[in-house]
Amino acid sequence: MLKRAFCKFHKECYFSSEIRKKGREKAGILRGRSGIFSYCILISESGEQLEILHSAFLRDKRYREHPPTVWGVAKTRLGAIEVVKRMMDDAAAAGMPGDARSYLLMKEHGDKRADGRSHTDNP
Repeated sequence: MLKRAFCKFHKECYFSSEIRKKGREKAGILRGRSGIFSYCILISESGEQLEILHSAFLRDKRYREHPPTVWGVAKTRLGAIEVVKRMMDDAAAAGMPGDARSYLLMKEHGDKRADGRSHTDNP
């Protein structure tokens, strides 16, 4: 029995258009099924950029001890790039062009940017 999941999913996780059964995809990644071929988008360990990582790498010991938050899932690398582009478009629409990381953190922590300012404040 699995004591801990390999990762956790954000409640507003992005999915590529090629994924039809989102729940099944999430369950496969959480359980660490070796037959699943997916790419996950997460904030890098340094916290400065987004990272596209194959789901098989989430089975690594360091992710078991410190499970990352998955912000997006795609079946192919090209699909993952499409998801990142959609994240960038949403960030630009929210007034943070080119800063998808801060936009995602703002979504997680409420209406404040990663630097503590509201997204409605002037830069």
